[in-house]
Amino acid sequence: MKKFTNQNVLKETKNNNKIIIIGIIILLFGIALGLWGGYEIDKTSENAKSFSELLLSDEEKENQIYTQFTDNMEANIIQRAKQAKDIASLVNATETPVILCGDFNDTPGTFTYETLKGNLQDGFLSAGEGYGATYRGLHNLLRIDYLFHSPSLLALKYGTMSYDMSDHNPVYLEVGL
Repeated sequence: MKKFTNQNVLKETKNNNKIIIIGIIILLFGIALGLWGGYEIDKTSENAKSFSELLLSDEEKENQIYTQFTDNMEANIIQRAKQAKDIASLVNATETPVILCGDFNDTPGTFTYETLKGNLQDGFLSAGEGYGATYRGLHNLLRIDYLFHSPSLLALKYGTMSYDMSDHNPVYLEVGL
């Protein structure tokens, strides 16, 4: 198995960018599937909040997010299903190893998740530990951001990182060839 390491570095350019030769081409699809309706309250800037939002308790804010989210749920599910079918057709059209990653705005077991996963492997299930929640809202209960990979890529390590500048935690996947 070949692993991405410093030993794979072929040459260093004048501006210290490294060119890594690994002997294989991997297609990387980075996506963010649709979620509309303004369900999210900006938690990063007090200036972005209206005066009425500042007066809401944390429980009221969570209820407002939930209500706005569920009011648009059907339209969002339909839109994501269409997007998932289109993306899956691109992924399925290649024999090149694939990493499909992004904010799918849907949980495991849904049509969107299963369609995009197809024959790929979920990096969290392959190499993750614990609960794996990626969405910081709704009490950190949801895993809606994913890193899927072709079975020919070996998942070595998967994790999430706390990141206060977004309502999502970034995910990472270390793979071997």
